[in-house]
Amino acid sequence: MTAPAEPASAQAGEGATLSEVTPPDTAAPEAAPTAKPWVSNWFLFVRSTSFRLAGIQALILAGFAAAVLGYLYSVTAGDLTAKVRRDLSEEHRYLASVHAAGGYEQLNIELIHRTSARSKFFYGLFDPQGRALTGDFGVLPVEPVGTAIDYVRFRYLPPGAQSGEARHAAGLVQRFEDASVLLVAADVDDLIRVVERLTRSIWILGLAAGLFTLGGAYLFSRQASRRVEQFSSTADAVIHGRLSERLAVSGSGDEYDRLAVRMNRMLDRIQSLVMAQRYSGDALAHDLRSPLSRLRNRLYELEIEAADEAARESLGLARADAEHVLDTFRAILRLSKLEAGAGGTLELADLSALAEDLAELFEPACEQAEQVFAAEVQPGLKGYADRELLAQALSNLLDNAIKYTPAGGAVSLRARRLKSGEIELAVSDSGPGIPPEQRARVRERFVRLEGSRTRPGHGLGLALVAAVGDLHGGRLEFDSAGGPPEAPGLRAAIILPPASDRGQKPAA
Repeated sequence: MTAPAEPASAQAGEGATLSEVTPPDTAAPEAAPTAKPWVSNWFLFVRSTSFRLAGIQALILAGFAAAVLGYLYSVTAGDLTAKVRRDLSEEHRYLASVHAAGGYEQLNIELIHRTSARSKFFYGLFDPQGRALTGDFGVLPVEPVGTAIDYVRFRYLPPGAQSGEARHAAGLVQRFEDASVLLVAADVDDLIRVVERLTRSIWILGLAAGLFTLGGAYLFSRQASRRVEQFSSTADAVIHGRLSERLAVSGSGDEYDRLAVRMNRMLDRIQSLVMAQRYSGDALAHDLRSPLSRLRNRLYELEIEAADEAARESLGLARADAEHVLDTFRAILRLSKLEAGAGGTLELADLSALAEDLAELFEPACEQAEQVFAAEVQPGLKGYADRELLAQALSNLLDNAIKYTPAGGAVSLRARRLKSGEIELAVSDSGPGIPPEQRARVRERFVRLEGSRTRPGHGLGLALVAAVGDLHGGRLEFDSAGGPPEAPGLRAAIILPPASDRGQKPAA
């Protein structure tokens, strides 16, 4: 078992005589308000497929809303502004034709008639020296550039208005070849107010549509992600040996429910096959344990009673073989309980003290094997663990390190807290190590590498260590100990989650 790795026109008032002209409005227009982008705090949620699909849908809806609002703006404010410019162009075109036919004297006569009639336009005619000849303006508000027709905007004071009551005007100004200047203008203050209100309304509607679209996308993707998270949690439970876990079925009949039903059927089948396999192996180990115990005891009795030394030696070897088989059966039964998620209770334990006890216990064994033993234990390490099971797992690692390290080699035990907050209990040696391509296999039952078949053992030690790591919500990691190529050594580490990640409860 391997350890899990662990989102317009406007009209001026009648009889208006412009008493004051103000400079044109040259202030830069205000920047349109922009909405700050929403940044998700859940990185994994934003990267989920459901959030991306919801985001694409939100972009499509936002694009549609922008197109609709842009169309509304063009057929309202855009059309009104265009109409003002068309009316000004027609009026200017006519007056320019009068000037072309009779000069500015004839144009002056035409403007006198038009000014007295009080049309919706304002006029201004200025001689080549810049003096006002006729019209509504005493001073030219804007200077034309060359002989081109310029569209200009400026502000003016209606008759009787206060200085703060200036209104907006727009017009066409042109300097003719005889240096006279014609200005045709219209009041657009009401138009500008309408456009401003319309623009503000469109921005508000656009922002509201964007917020509602994002909110809907978030709710949609969150609902989809919640179902996926349920699937993931159930998969994690099955990985950790709880084969009875099943996916929740809401009853809606949607694709998630249909998938959940099929996944549950698959899990039922897997559980049935696994339990049948476990039962056959466990039943065999359980049924044979008693007769083998009796056989061992009988061999022991015969060994004592035998008068011949050769017979006693043969009976002793047979008894040792029977004891080895019994140890294997006991390891199988213990491993089965661990893989089923049973056999331990997690309580807050002093892991530093546990590592120190094991270091004291195994240091003499290393000295006897002519090996150098070192222990580096960080004080104050606490975590939720089954102390007995964890001690057995570390003992297995230390046994293996001593067994495969030659005389003169080194074995070390290290207990420390990692930067992630996890606790590392690592055993390193200077033996031959395990090739990287074999490190996944050695976690399985009865797997023994070629070089270890001549040494005592039953191929269940590392499988039991991996099962203990899974039981604690941690993992078993293998790496090279940093030795030379001919003897790289092995670093086997049990990585336990921080104590804050788990509570005091039975091991799952």
